[in-house]
Amino acid sequence: ASTSPPTRSSPHGVLLAVREADGLVVQASRNTQPVLALALAEVLDAPLASLGGDLADQVARLARGSDLVEPVALQCVLAPQGRRRRYEGAVHRAAPGLLVIVTPILFGVLVALNLVQVAAFELLLDTRW
Repeated sequence: ASTSPPTRSSPHGVLLAVREADGLVVQASRNTQPVLALALAEVLDAPLASLGGDLADQVARLARGSDLVEPVALQCVLAPQGRRRRYEGAVHRAAPGLLVIVTPILFGVLVALNLVQVAAFELLLDTRW
């Protein structure tokens, strides 16, 4: 079975295909600029460690300690261009390497707040309320 290239991800998360032997990002979703503040060309063919923070160390540790047949959740800090930001995501072994997805943690909070605002607005519009 073949795996299609990871060119799409959630618009709020970035999918990275990482060569396990050297941690090089060999493919990435197209939304690196809005999520990581890095152009796709800056992420491709660069070591995962170039994103700064502790993601590369966490991915290496998880890869050594687990078969990663099932995705394993992680939380990390990335610091592209020196801007530290917290992310959550997962890592999964998929031949011939690792798939890593990261999403800014703040996004989850913003979505929850937005859903609460929408629900409150709908209650105000509901004439039965």
